[in-house]
Amino acid sequence: MTRILLVEPHTLFREGLRLLLSNRDNTKIVGEVNTAQSTFQSIETLSPDLCIIDIGLSGESLIETVSRLRELQPGLKQLMLLDTHHKTLVRLLLQTGANGIVSKSCAYEELDFAIKVVLSGYYFISPELMNDVVESYLSHRDTYENPTSKISKLSQQEIRVLSMLCHEIPPKAIAQELGISRKTVDIHKKNIKRKLGVSSDIGLIKAAISGGVPMEDFDIKEDVVSAKL
Repeated sequence: MTRILLVEPHTLFREGLRLLLSNRDNTKIVGEVNTAQSTFQSIETLSPDLCIIDIGLSGESLIETVSRLRELQPGLKQLMLLDTHHKTLVRLLLQTGANGIVSKSCAYEELDFAIKVVLSGYYFISPELMNDVVESYLSHRDTYENPTSKISKLSQQEIRVLSMLCHEIPPKAIAQELGISRKTVDIHKKNIKRKLGVSSDIGLIKAAISGGVPMEDFDIKEDVVSAKL
């Protein structure tokens, strides 16, 4: 049974989605919310397999919402409903953690197929949005083909902080190991995300791996590593 949470701020559209998906085999609509905050609360209490999220979501920005959902529940699938005039967000949404993007003008058959694809562990993009993905790739091709180009923008200290973050070492332990304050670690992390063009911790790890950041071993005392954030 596929458990779906509808994240849709527009009542009429949300009710239409519920009616359509309620007739889908092995599917249960476990909840309906209309804000980012209620989405965060609902995934913890309702444990959905899939969130169908409208681009018009209120509250936190859409990109921040997708990123935070990925951090809160890494296994959660996120299928975005996108207006064609917001199609420039496609690449950024995929980089942030979305599993699929469907045009709001698509037929039900396409939405149903997108759900199947995403739940199977693959990505889905509506055909009418695909051209924009290709154009975005071509315009950023140098960056994609040379992942180390962004890593080269990092200072040696930032690279060391990034490597330690990839080892899941808490910020407090990083600060103690490097002899800097916790606030400085947070500043480094923020600057690293900005330089690498990512918005989530998962994005940091992916960028570090693709960019060849050295993953050295750290001899840090166990009581320090287990320090509270």
